[in-house]
Amino acid sequence: MKATIIKKLEDLYSEHSKYQELMSENYNTVKDRFGENEIDCEDKDGKKVMIKERLLWDEVWYYGRDSRGGKIMTKKYPEIFEYFDKANEIKKEIDSYEVEKFGFKGSEMRLIDFIKLIGEIVEFKMKKYEE
Repeated sequence: MKATIIKKLEDLYSEHSKYQELMSENYNTVKDRFGENEIDCEDKDGKKVMIKERLLWDEVWYYGRDSRGGKIMTKKYPEIFEYFDKANEIKKEIDSYEVEKFGFKGSEMRLIDFIKLIGEIVEFKMKKYEE
């Protein structure tokens, strides 16, 4: 295992964390500040109704971006969803890199994978000290 592999993985995780934090901070700020604002929407029968933004955010949380609430909030607060998309893009890059370099995704690590990884790290550290 080379130090460059570990460094790149650290960089990817750091970048992923940055976008997750930006998404979370912006989401919480918008929800706290504007959660009581009402938005004109149509219900499932096509009737106009007023819904509070916090309820639409709840819908996004439970039913996802493709829900009615997700579509409305994506238009109103695109920057939050841009951070979400960037975090997901980086996560895919992390998964691909982990599979390429370690043979498995870190999020799907089994105990045996963990044991093998520790063995490689110990071997790497021993070689480093021998140099």
